[in-house]
Amino acid sequence: MPRDLLQIHNARKVAMKVLLSRKDELLNLHYVAMAMPSLVWKLETVPDLLLVLSEPDLCNEINKLWGFKSTDQAAKQLFYDTTFSIGDYFVSPLLTKINCFDEEPTVPFSILIHRNQTTESHITHFLTMKLNKKPSLKRLVDDNIFITHDREDAITNSISFVFPQWTQFSDYVHLKRNLKTHCRKEQIGKDLRKRIFEYIDILQLSETLEQFDDTYDELSKICPEDLLKYIDNNLKEVLINITVFTLRSHGYLCSDVIPYSNRCEGFNFMLKQLNEWKKSSVDAVVLSFHRLLAHFLIDIRRSRAGLGKYHLKSIAARYALDTDDIEDEPKISMNDIVKELQADLY
Repeated sequence: MPRDLLQIHNARKVAMKVLLSRKDELLNLHYVAMAMPSLVWKLETVPDLLLVLSEPDLCNEINKLWGFKSTDQAAKQLFYDTTFSIGDYFVSPLLTKINCFDEEPTVPFSILIHRNQTTESHITHFLTMKLNKKPSLKRLVDDNIFITHDREDAITNSISFVFPQWTQFSDYVHLKRNLKTHCRKEQIGKDLRKRIFEYIDILQLSETLEQFDDTYDELSKICPEDLLKYIDNNLKEVLINITVFTLRSHGYLCSDVIPYSNRCEGFNFMLKQLNEWKKSSVDAVVLSFHRLLAHFLIDIRRSRAGLGKYHLKSIAARYALDTDDIEDEPKISMNDIVKELQADLY
């Protein structure tokens, strides 16, 4: 295992030279998997492409920092979404929020690269993580884990199958986006649409079920019949599940907490920046993800020692590292990482 960014960079340079001599990206993937077994946890190329990538040392860091008990929100929060336009495949990162830092950074647990958006693909991803015997993943099977995603059936069903004990939250941004699309389909006027969304926001902020029901009755009075039927069948129960009073019952005590996957959106945007929104071969992207995961690991460890861009909360002092435990790793921003990877890939 390379010990610092320089060694990782040199290893990638050597690997890239080898890859450039071959044209078959799927064959290259097998060479990468054999050379980096700690990175590639699952690889299938027949009948369809599927990879699960993760960094054991980064998982170990997350496992340790998940022990931090926040006073106003659940300790173990995951976010999951799928991005497009990186290549002729999908990328689904499993992310978590590290609450022991003031900045609460988003860190990838694992990354799924898959050709098809199916329940089976996501099941394979979650099963790979669940069945892995590494001690660094032992907290992943705990009961008190909360995951936010966009309610896509393939994701919902796969989580229910592999991790039925996880609590699933629907992403509020996607929920409103779907409602907006339906309003346009029903040709709802701009003014009425604005009032409807104001009621939706009030519903999410409900602090009691009675308050929710009263607001819903008011919403019902202004909604056209077909739109109200859509909300009844598709959104009402989902909204109840992410109201303030429901979130508080799960340990989210912040008055302004809203479950949304903007962290996924931000991470996916960063992935697309790697190739300037151009499509890349999957073998080159895997090597890029290797560098990214290494960056996250170094950034977290440096921050625990007071050398990074994140700052431990005062009540999380027990997670601090001694500076002597940190190797002389250069400070480097994510933008620098992106620029270096672009130079390597193109």
